[in-house]
Amino acid sequence: MPRDIPADIDPAGNGGGAGPINPLVKQSWIVKGTMTRAALEAVAGCKVNAFSTGYASCRFDVAVLPLVEAVATVTEIRLAPPIDYAMDEAGALTYAPNLWGSRVPPRPGLTGKGQIVAIIDTGIDVLHPDFRTEDALKVTRILDAWDMTLPATDPPTGFSYGQRIDNAEIANMINAGVQTALVDTSGHGTLVAGIAVGNGSAAPASGEPAYQYVGIAPEATILVVKLPDQPTTANVVEAVAWAFGIATEQNKGIVCNLSLCSREGPHDGFADLDKQLEGLIAAEQAANRFGRHIVAPVGNDGNTYRHTLTTHPTVHSNLNIEWSVSTSSHAPAGIEESYWIQGWYDPTGGHTFRLQMSATGASTYFPIVEPGTENTTTIDGITCTVRNGVDTVNGKKKIDIRVSSLTAALTVVNIFMAHPAGTGTATVDWYMVKSIIPGKIDSASFPNVVPLPETWKASTITAPGSSLAALCVGGESASSRWIDPDGIEEVPGNQYVGEYLAFSSRGPLLGSATVKPDVVAPGTAFVTTMSSRKVPALPSYRLDRDMKHAQVVQGTTLNDGGTSVSAAFGSGAAALVLQRNGRQSNAQFLAYMKTLVATRIPGAAQDTATQDPLPNNKLGNGKLWLQLVAGGVGVDPSPTIPAPPGTGGGSPGDVVGADPPVKRSGAGPGDGKYMDPQTGEVHEITTGDDRLARFRFALPLTPEAPAQTALVTLRVVDMNNAEIYRKEGAVSESPLLWDAAGVEAGRYYATVTVGAASVTRTVYL
Repeated sequence: MPRDIPADIDPAGNGGGAGPINPLVKQSWIVKGTMTRAALEAVAGCKVNAFSTGYASCRFDVAVLPLVEAVATVTEIRLAPPIDYAMDEAGALTYAPNLWGSRVPPRPGLTGKGQIVAIIDTGIDVLHPDFRTEDALKVTRILDAWDMTLPATDPPTGFSYGQRIDNAEIANMINAGVQTALVDTSGHGTLVAGIAVGNGSAAPASGEPAYQYVGIAPEATILVVKLPDQPTTANVVEAVAWAFGIATEQNKGIVCNLSLCSREGPHDGFADLDKQLEGLIAAEQAANRFGRHIVAPVGNDGNTYRHTLTTHPTVHSNLNIEWSVSTSSHAPAGIEESYWIQGWYDPTGGHTFRLQMSATGASTYFPIVEPGTENTTTIDGITCTVRNGVDTVNGKKKIDIRVSSLTAALTVVNIFMAHPAGTGTATVDWYMVKSIIPGKIDSASFPNVVPLPETWKASTITAPGSSLAALCVGGESASSRWIDPDGIEEVPGNQYVGEYLAFSSRGPLLGSATVKPDVVAPGTAFVTTMSSRKVPALPSYRLDRDMKHAQVVQGTTLNDGGTSVSAAFGSGAAALVLQRNGRQSNAQFLAYMKTLVATRIPGAAQDTATQDPLPNNKLGNGKLWLQLVAGGVGVDPSPTIPAPPGTGGGSPGDVVGADPPVKRSGAGPGDGKYMDPQTGEVHEITTGDDRLARFRFALPLTPEAPAQTALVTLRVVDMNNAEIYRKEGAVSESPLLWDAAGVEAGRYYATVTVGAASVTRTVYL
């Protein structure tokens, strides 16, 4: 059975040996197969934290591994790979302020109100004013939270670690002025939260007015998951599963912001993290729970030399591939240097590879590793594990190489490759998954990619941005100038507003023509919320000195930002779309988001005018431009936004949200208007009752016209599916009317049925 367990955890290879990592410490695992959840949890010591078709995210110690392995229909077990945070700078630049109706409250437009945005990251500054309500009470907007770093004294229901921090506990921290959980010492979670959902109410101490640094969805409800200090993909999947559960409890739509990345996997949408997240959404939709969405960055590997490819002829050949370990001094005694490499190739031409490693400074070669086998060997203190073609993912063979315990004498690792004659040539795509190099954390790369100036940039997208279920957001420049700490305006060379950011990873998905990213959004040079617990604090920040907001300038160097920032823009925008469209299927949501784009940022005169035709693998479908949510014109180009397709029928609050909601204009007695949900026409009401709204519903489309005597049913239910109105009649009596006089304000669902055909509309009173 394939299983991927590094030697430092299981040195004996038998699932129970002692090693540097205590085998009795629970680890996060990914279990694959057609097994049931109950079968896994029947194993003593195995806790299933998230489950979807074909995957289970579990926690158990290494000693339990053989018992889990023995469960019927389990086909693979592996440790959950680590994930990384992309960057920690933030800002806000879209048409969003126009959609709010006002930068300061009250805001009459789209603000994300009533929707949930989950910040799954490094924590959040719960004391920050930007995450509170803007009424007199100033209570927290954080509905619920899960701190995975705390002891498992009170974990969320159904999970086995960390602590749930509910709304009351957060309120107590605010009242006491002391934060004891969800502490964000990195600052990353607070920064991306500020972009996505900050309301800007914290006034800078410098005298600037409040509401300058407002996030995209300033009135959205917030969920927070603080991931462990060294998180894994299992932690991320479990966080999303928990967040979806809270959305179900609250009967709300939700957007999960995943400003993080994993380079593990084939970069084609079939990495375990990609498929697990896709499975969670599929399970929700199968249970008629829609409006469950994920937004993720494309990654920051567009210019990092982390991807290269090699082409091998059909004859036997040796190929030398080198990786530069470090250009700085090596680690001091007791600190281990290591890195992890994966290669992916298509074996359909009969291609298989023999691999052999060598290391500069080592006394001998490592053993040859034949196709379909694995080997771990230590030579001169250098440990090398090669797993050669044991695993196949989405038709691609995987080569997995891990080198650790590096010495000061080691500067280069060589891989010699040969394969038997096949048909044609075989190309291997190589990725630097992770490296630990002193002074250059996670920055080892392939120096031999320099002669390939374009191919190594392609297909550098990271998970979960590569997931087919996620809105993948790339980066564009947000500023062409900034003010340094001395008040001097700095202008970097050749950087324009709206310009594609070179570090933003590119598509397509490996081995396919699937365009990624989906859209791009700003990724540099902004001011947003800052965690007061950030360690160390930023050395400089412009204008305000109250530690409430951070400037993306350190010293005199403009920080390049990152696509984490861009993803936060996307999450805020997604909350506005949820508020506007209701709860759509994930496919409908993604299709709609891809229409909210422009070829250039209006008003940015220096925005790059020449670029590849859209869609392309740098800018995706274009630059996020939210004017189009309101049907704005004058954008170059001005794509038509079709009404998201309805699916007919469905459960209240779910697929019905695929149709634009119907809202009576105004709220006062003098308004006297209502909108026809079928035609969009606005009609006058002759009474002053502010609860009166006569809604007219036309018949659903059918293959042929129904008989005039056919039975028609109009049924109206509230959000709890309780029927509040029903009317039956013949087709000849259509259109059907619902007089909502005296009905409490809120959201309702009206379904018209003729025979087997039905159509559902969302109605707001």
